[in-house]
Amino acid sequence: MANRLTGLRKQLGAKAFILISLFTFSLIIFTNAKVQAASSNQNLFTNASNNQSTIVYAPITLDGRDIVHIAARKGTGNNLNQNTISPLDIRVDMYEENLSEILATGFNPRTLYVSPAQSEQQTVILVGDRNKLKRRKLMSVTELDARIHGLSVADLAGEYSKNIRPALIKAWQERQPATIQRKFFYSLGIFVGIILLTALLVFYIKSFGKKGERLQEEEPSLSDFEIESEADSEAEADAQMMEYCQQKIIWQRKLNINRLKRWILVISLFLLWVLGLAAIAGMFPYTRWLEDWLLTKPLLLAIILATILGMKASDVIIDFFFRKFVDRESQKPHVSARHISRLTTFSNVLKGAITFIWMVLGILWFLEKLHIPIIPILAGAGIVGFAVSFSSQNLIRDIINGIIMLWEDQFIIGDLININGTVGVVENVNLRMTQLRQANGILSTISNSSISIVHNLTKDWSRIVFTVEVSPQADIDKALEIVRETACGMQTDEEWQESVIDPVNVLGVNNISSNGIEIMLWFKTEPGTQFALGREFRRRLKYAFDKENIDIGIPQSSLQLEDSPALRLLTSNSEQ
Repeated sequence: MANRLTGLRKQLGAKAFILISLFTFSLIIFTNAKVQAASSNQNLFTNASNNQSTIVYAPITLDGRDIVHIAARKGTGNNLNQNTISPLDIRVDMYEENLSEILATGFNPRTLYVSPAQSEQQTVILVGDRNKLKRRKLMSVTELDARIHGLSVADLAGEYSKNIRPALIKAWQERQPATIQRKFFYSLGIFVGIILLTALLVFYIKSFGKKGERLQEEEPSLSDFEIESEADSEAEADAQMMEYCQQKIIWQRKLNINRLKRWILVISLFLLWVLGLAAIAGMFPYTRWLEDWLLTKPLLLAIILATILGMKASDVIIDFFFRKFVDRESQKPHVSARHISRLTTFSNVLKGAITFIWMVLGILWFLEKLHIPIIPILAGAGIVGFAVSFSSQNLIRDIINGIIMLWEDQFIIGDLININGTVGVVENVNLRMTQLRQANGILSTISNSSISIVHNLTKDWSRIVFTVEVSPQADIDKALEIVRETACGMQTDEEWQESVIDPVNVLGVNNISSNGIEIMLWFKTEPGTQFALGREFRRRLKYAFDKENIDIGIPQSSLQLEDSPALRLLTSNSEQ
C-alpha cells in the first residue's frame, strides 16, 4: 500500500510539473507576442520616418489603446538629448486631453456622433451627442497626417471618425459601475488563482531544493571505488574507473536536471506574477498603463532569468549526449578507462565554456536593453573597456592554458598529479581552474595560468624506485638474490602479475655508506598500482630477510683516542 501511494505521488508530481512547464511556455509565448506586437508598431513608423526624414509619427491613445496616428514636421525638439517639447508631442498631449475631457463630461453612447467638418480652411473632427455633450472640436487632420497614410485629407478624416467613435463608446462602457464590478470579481478570481499557483510552485521549488541537497551528498568519489591504491589488476582498475566515470555522469545529469526544474519553477513564479498582475491591470481603464509597463519594464530581470535557464538547459543537454556517447564507447572492445575518463573531462570543460558564452550573451543583451553602446566595450575603447581587458588578462591566460593542457592530454579526472608541490587526485577540470583532492582530504583549487610543470604519476604507466640498505656484514650476493627472488615472486603471483608491466630490473649495489650497503631495483607498473604493489613488496622482503638472517643496515660510528696524557693515565690506572 505504501509503495502504491509513493508511486501515485510520483505520478501526480510528474503531471503537476508537466502542467506547470506547459503553463510557463504558454506565458512566455504570450509575453513574446505582446512585446513583439508593440515593437512591430514602433518599427513600422520608424521605417516610415526613414523614407521621409522630415516627418515623425506618434499614436494617440485612449486608456492605453492606440486609436489613430498623427504626424508633424521633425524639429529640433525631437532630439532626445534636449528637454524642449516637439510639435508632435504637443499635438498628441492636446488631443489625448480632449478625449479625457469628453469622457469626464459624459455623453449618450446612442446619440454620440464623431464626424469630419471644415473649419477655417481646416479639416477637423467634431464630437457631440445632441444632448449632454455639446458639439466640440476634437482634433484637426493635416496634410502630413494624410501623407503618412497614403490617403486624402477628407478620406483620412472619415477613417479617423470611424475609429474614434467605437473607442469612446468602449471607454465609456468600461467606466460604468456594473462593468467595473464585474471585472473586479474577474480580477479577484485571477488573484486567487495566482495565490494558489504560487503556493504550488513554492512547494515544488522547496521539494526540488531538498532533492538537490540529497544529490549533493550522494556525489560519487574516487575513494569510493578504491582506484587510487586498492586496485588489484589492470582490468579491475579499468572497470573501476569506467564505473566511476559513468556514475559521475549519471549523478551530474540528475543534479543538472534538478537545477533546471527548479529554475523553470522560479521563472514560472516570476511570469505568473508579472502576467497575472498585467492581466488584472489591463481590465480597468485607469490602470491599463500599468499593463504595458509590466510587459516591458521587467524585461531586464527576464533577461537574467533566461540566461540562467539557458545555462541549466545546456548542462542537461550536454550530459544527455555525453551519456549516450560514453555508453556507446564503453561497448567497444579494448576501450581504455583513460579514454572514458577523458570524455568526462571534456564534458565538464564544454559545460564551463558554454556557461561562459551564455554569460557573455546575457551581459551584452542586458547592456543593449539599457541602451549602453556595446561596440566600444567590445573594442576595448575608453576607460571601461581598458579596465575590463586589463582585469581579464589572467582569465584569458587561464582559458588558453586550460585548452592546451586538455589538447595535449596532460592529465584528466582521476589522475594523481603533482602541481607546484601539491599532490592529489584530479577531481575537477575546466578552462579556468583545476581541483586536486589531497591525501588528507584537502581540496586544492589551482588556476590554469599558474600551472607551469605537471608531474603525472598515473599516466600510461608508473614506476616504483625501491632502495633498501643491508648491514655491511651481510652477504651482498645473497641479499641481491633474495631481493630478485622476492620481486620475481611478485611478478608471477596471480594477484599481482597484471600490475607489473616489465620484468623486474634489479640494478644492484647503488651505494656504500656508514649506514650499510644500498640495493636498488625498479618496478614498472600499471598506472595507480605502484602504491599497493610497493607496500606488498616491502612486507614480503622483510619476511625473506628475516628468514635468511639478513640484517637491515644500521648507522655505525667508531671512536679513536690518540696518545695523550689522559690516555696514559687511564692506561696506568687500569694496569694497577
